[in-house]
Amino acid sequence: MADVENIARFLAPKYLGAYLSVLRQFYHERGLSEEFPEELTYDLFLEFGVSTRTLISLIGLGLSRTSSIELSNFLGRTRLSEAEVLQSLESREWEALDLPALVKREINRVIEQKRLEASGAAGIQET
Repeated sequence: MADVENIARFLAPKYLGAYLSVLRQFYHERGLSEEFPEELTYDLFLEFGVSTRTLISLIGLGLSRTSSIELSNFLGRTRLSEAEVLQSLESREWEALDLPALVKREINRVIEQKRLEASGAAGIQET
């Protein structure tokens, strides 16, 4: 079983990611960059053990895989970017859901962290 996990979570994503990079470069060299399907992120799906762009975005924001899966049903869409996911979380509609307290704390931590990052970036631009 350890071999299966090692292949599925580490080796397959590594080699699939390399293949997609070569394929992306091939499209670029032929002037077809716009035609390369950006949704080809199977390497990330395998590595993180998730199956949608929304789940990757939730994890990318800093949520655990478990919290991301809990929230994905609430979000209802499978192709949300990190910015779209953050906007949904900031609406605070998730607070009415029957989510474990640990998940709610994690969401609040991520929202606060992103707010601080945004205010820090704004402070840097003002100087």
